[in-house]
Amino acid sequence: MRAGCKLVGRLWQWLRATAHWLWDGRQGWGPLLLAGVVIAATSAMANSLDDGLRYAGLILQISGVLTVAIGLRDRRRIFWGKGLLQSFFQWLNRFPRSAPKPHTISAQGIASASAVGSAYAFGWQNIHGDATVKDRLAVLERNLNSVKQLALDARTQAQLEAVRLRSDLESESHERKTSDDAIRSKLESVGAGNLHLESAGVVWLILGIILGTVPGEAAALVRSVL
Repeated sequence: MRAGCKLVGRLWQWLRATAHWLWDGRQGWGPLLLAGVVIAATSAMANSLDDGLRYAGLILQISGVLTVAIGLRDRRRIFWGKGLLQSFFQWLNRFPRSAPKPHTISAQGIASASAVGSAYAFGWQNIHGDATVKDRLAVLERNLNSVKQLALDARTQAQLEAVRLRSDLESESHERKTSDDAIRSKLESVGAGNLHLESAGVVWLILGIILGTVPGEAAALVRSVL
Protein backbone atom coordinates (compact mmCIF):
# COMPACT_ATOMS: atom_id res chain seq x y z
CA MET A 1 0.00 0.00 0.00
CA ARG A 2 2.79 2.37 0.96
CA ALA A 3 4.71 1.52 -2.23
CA GLY A 4 1.60 2.28 -4.30
CA CYS A 5 1.23 5.70 -2.62
CA LYS A 6 4.87 6.51 -3.37
CA LEU A 7 4.36 5.49 -7.00
CA VAL A 8 1.30 7.70 -7.30
CA GLY A 9 3.17 10.60 -5.71
CA ARG A 10 6.10 10.25 -8.08
CA LEU A 11 3.73 10.02 -11.02
CA TRP A 12 1.97 13.20 -9.89
CA GLN A 13 5.29 15.05 -9.53
CA TRP A 14 6.34 13.87 -13.00
CA LEU A 15 3.05 15.08 -14.48
CA ARG A 16 3.44 18.47 -12.82
CA ALA A 17 7.03 18.80 -14.02
CA THR A 18 5.97 17.80 -17.54
CA ALA A 19 3.16 20.37 -17.50
CA HIS A 20 5.59 23.11 -16.42
CA TRP A 21 8.04 22.00 -19.12
CA LEU A 22 5.35 22.18 -21.78
CA TRP A 23 4.16 25.58 -20.54
CA ASP A 24 7.69 26.99 -20.63
CA GLY A 25 7.97 25.98 -24.29
CA ARG A 26 4.59 27.37 -25.33
CA GLN A 27 6.25 30.11 -27.38
CA GLY A 28 7.77 27.40 -29.58
CA TRP A 29 4.97 24.89 -30.05
CA GLY A 30 2.11 27.39 -29.69
CA PRO A 31 2.39 28.91 -33.19
CA LEU A 32 2.77 25.45 -34.73
CA LEU A 33 -0.29 24.20 -32.85
CA LEU A 34 -2.39 27.15 -34.02
CA ALA A 35 -1.18 26.63 -37.59
CA GLY A 36 -2.18 22.97 -37.35
CA VAL A 37 -5.64 23.94 -36.08
CA VAL A 38 -6.08 26.35 -39.01
CA ILE A 39 -4.94 23.73 -41.52
CA ALA A 40 -7.23 21.08 -40.03
CA ALA A 41 -10.23 23.44 -39.95
CA THR A 42 -9.85 24.70 -43.52
CA SER A 43 -9.18 21.17 -44.85
CA ALA A 44 -12.32 19.89 -43.17
CA MET A 45 -14.49 22.70 -44.58
CA ALA A 46 -13.04 22.77 -48.11
CA ASN A 47 -14.14 20.52 -50.97
CA SER A 48 -10.65 19.09 -51.43
CA LEU A 49 -7.42 18.90 -49.48
CA ASP A 50 -5.68 21.11 -52.05
CA ASP A 51 -8.23 23.89 -51.58
CA GLY A 52 -8.09 23.52 -47.79
CA LEU A 53 -4.31 23.92 -47.75
CA ARG A 54 -4.54 26.88 -50.12
CA TYR A 55 -7.07 28.61 -47.83
CA ALA A 56 -4.96 27.77 -44.79
CA GLY A 57 -1.92 29.29 -46.50
CA LEU A 58 -3.84 32.51 -47.17
CA ILE A 59 -5.04 32.73 -43.58
CA LEU A 60 -1.56 32.07 -42.21
CA GLN A 61 0.00 34.66 -44.50
CA ILE A 62 -2.48 37.31 -43.40
CA SER A 63 -2.00 36.37 -39.73
CA GLY A 64 1.78 36.52 -40.05
CA VAL A 65 1.77 39.93 -41.70
CA LEU A 66 -0.69 41.33 -39.15
CA THR A 67 1.36 39.97 -36.26
CA VAL A 68 4.57 41.56 -37.52
CA ALA A 69 2.71 44.80 -38.23
CA ILE A 70 1.39 44.89 -34.66
CA GLY A 71 4.93 44.48 -33.34
CA LEU A 72 6.19 47.34 -35.52
CA ARG A 73 3.28 49.52 -34.41
CA ASP A 74 4.09 48.91 -30.74
CA ARG A 75 7.73 49.83 -31.30
CA ARG A 76 6.74 53.00 -33.10
CA ARG A 77 4.45 54.00 -30.25
CA ILE A 78 7.21 53.37 -27.72
CA PHE A 79 9.57 55.90 -29.32
CA TRP A 80 7.28 58.32 -31.17
CA GLY A 81 4.12 58.04 -29.06
CA LYS A 82 1.77 57.62 -32.02
CA GLY A 83 0.94 54.99 -34.59
CA LEU A 84 1.48 54.98 -38.33
CA LEU A 85 -2.20 55.65 -39.06
CA GLN A 86 -2.29 58.69 -36.79
CA SER A 87 0.89 60.03 -38.40
CA PHE A 88 -0.68 59.52 -41.84
CA PHE A 89 -3.80 61.50 -40.90
CA GLN A 90 -1.67 64.28 -39.46
CA TRP A 91 0.27 64.37 -42.73
CA LEU A 92 -2.98 64.63 -44.70
CA ASN A 93 -4.13 67.45 -42.45
CA ARG A 94 -1.00 69.43 -43.36
CA PHE A 95 -1.97 69.48 -47.06
CA PRO A 96 -1.43 73.04 -48.44
CA ARG A 97 -4.71 74.89 -48.95
CA SER A 98 -5.38 77.37 -51.74
CA ALA A 99 -6.70 79.99 -49.33
CA PRO A 100 -4.74 79.87 -46.13
CA LYS A 101 -6.63 80.40 -42.93
CA PRO A 102 -6.23 83.81 -41.32
CA HIS A 103 -3.99 83.77 -38.33
CA THR A 104 -4.81 85.83 -35.29
CA ILE A 105 -1.76 87.31 -33.67
CA SER A 106 -2.10 88.17 -30.04
CA ALA A 107 0.52 90.15 -28.20
CA GLN A 108 1.02 89.56 -24.59
CA GLY A 109 3.55 91.19 -22.38
CA ILE A 110 4.99 89.43 -19.44
CA ALA A 111 7.41 91.20 -17.21
CA SER A 112 9.03 89.42 -14.41
CA ALA A 113 12.06 90.16 -12.39
CA SER A 114 13.70 88.14 -9.74
CA ALA A 115 16.74 88.94 -7.79
CA VAL A 116 18.42 86.73 -5.27
CA GLY A 117 21.32 88.15 -3.46
CA SER A 118 22.77 88.93 -0.14
CA ALA A 119 24.09 92.16 1.22
CA TYR A 120 26.21 92.53 4.24
CA ALA A 121 26.10 95.77 6.17
CA PHE A 122 29.54 96.46 7.47
CA GLY A 123 30.25 99.62 9.33
CA TRP A 124 33.83 100.39 10.20
CA GLN A 125 34.34 103.20 12.67
CA ASN A 126 37.46 105.28 12.51
CA ILE A 127 39.30 106.45 15.56
CA HIS A 128 39.90 110.15 15.95
CA GLY A 129 43.35 111.33 16.84
CA ASP A 130 42.26 112.99 20.09
CA ALA A 131 40.30 109.95 21.31
CA THR A 132 41.09 108.65 24.73
CA VAL A 133 42.24 105.12 25.39
CA LYS A 134 38.79 104.21 26.62
CA ASP A 135 37.14 105.55 23.45
CA ARG A 136 39.70 103.75 21.31
CA LEU A 137 38.96 100.45 23.06
CA ALA A 138 35.23 100.98 22.62
CA VAL A 139 35.64 101.66 18.89
CA LEU A 140 37.88 98.61 18.49
CA GLU A 141 35.31 96.49 20.30
CA ARG A 142 32.53 97.70 18.02
CA ASN A 143 34.66 97.06 14.92
CA LEU A 144 35.53 93.59 16.21
CA ASN A 145 31.84 92.82 16.74
CA SER A 146 31.08 94.01 13.22
CA VAL A 147 33.75 91.70 11.79
CA LYS A 148 32.43 88.84 13.91
CA GLN A 149 28.86 89.42 12.69
CA LEU A 150 30.07 89.64 9.12
CA ALA A 151 31.81 86.27 9.46
CA LEU A 152 28.69 84.71 11.00
CA ASP A 153 26.50 86.02 8.18
CA ALA A 154 28.92 84.73 5.56
CA ARG A 155 28.99 81.29 7.19
CA THR A 156 25.19 81.17 7.35
CA GLN A 157 24.94 82.15 3.71
CA ALA A 158 27.49 79.50 2.74
CA GLN A 159 25.55 76.84 4.65
CA LEU A 160 22.30 77.82 2.93
CA GLU A 161 24.03 77.74 -0.46
CA ALA A 162 25.46 74.29 0.31
CA VAL A 163 22.00 73.00 1.24
CA ARG A 164 20.55 74.41 -1.97
CA LEU A 165 23.29 72.86 -4.10
CA ARG A 166 22.87 69.50 -2.36
CA SER A 167 19.12 69.61 -3.00
CA ASP A 168 19.70 70.48 -6.68
CA LEU A 169 22.17 67.61 -7.05
CA GLU A 170 19.77 65.12 -5.45
CA SER A 171 16.93 66.31 -7.67
CA GLU A 172 19.10 66.06 -10.78
CA SER A 173 20.28 62.59 -9.76
CA HIS A 174 16.67 61.45 -9.27
CA GLU A 175 15.60 62.84 -12.64
CA ARG A 176 18.57 61.19 -14.35
CA LYS A 177 17.75 57.85 -12.72
CA THR A 178 14.11 58.14 -13.78
CA SER A 179 15.17 58.96 -17.34
CA ASP A 180 17.64 56.07 -17.41
CA ASP A 181 14.97 53.66 -16.14
CA ALA A 182 12.56 54.84 -18.83
CA ILE A 183 15.19 54.40 -21.56
CA ARG A 184 16.14 50.97 -20.21
CA SER A 185 12.47 49.93 -20.17
CA LYS A 186 12.05 51.05 -23.79
CA LEU A 187 15.18 49.19 -24.87
CA GLU A 188 13.99 46.04 -23.13
CA SER A 189 10.60 46.35 -24.81
CA VAL A 190 12.24 46.79 -28.19
CA GLY A 191 14.78 44.04 -27.60
CA ALA A 192 12.56 41.25 -26.33
CA GLY A 193 9.15 42.70 -25.53
CA ASN A 194 7.07 41.09 -28.30
CA LEU A 195 9.82 38.99 -29.85
CA HIS A 196 7.91 35.72 -29.40
CA LEU A 197 4.84 37.26 -31.05
CA GLU A 198 6.82 38.44 -34.06
CA SER A 199 8.57 35.05 -34.27
CA ALA A 200 5.16 33.40 -34.42
CA GLY A 201 4.17 35.80 -37.20
CA VAL A 202 7.29 34.87 -39.18
CA VAL A 203 6.53 31.16 -38.76
CA TRP A 204 2.93 31.62 -39.92
CA LEU A 205 4.08 33.71 -42.87
CA ILE A 206 6.58 31.04 -43.99
CA LEU A 207 4.03 28.25 -43.66
CA GLY A 208 1.42 30.33 -45.44
CA ILE A 209 3.73 31.04 -48.36
CA ILE A 210 4.62 27.36 -48.69
CA LEU A 211 1.01 26.18 -48.53
CA GLY A 212 -0.23 28.93 -50.82
CA THR A 213 2.50 28.36 -53.40
CA VAL A 214 2.56 24.55 -53.65
CA PRO A 215 -0.76 23.31 -52.22
CA GLY A 216 -0.78 20.25 -54.48
CA GLU A 217 2.63 19.04 -53.36
CA ALA A 218 1.76 19.76 -49.72
CA ALA A 219 -1.50 17.77 -50.10
CA ALA A 220 0.44 14.87 -51.64
CA LEU A 221 2.86 14.97 -48.70
CA VAL A 222 -0.02 14.91 -46.21
CA ARG A 223 -1.65 11.97 -48.00
CA SER A 224 1.62 10.06 -47.99
CA VAL A 225 2.06 10.60 -44.27
CA LEU A 226 -1.53 9.74 -43.40
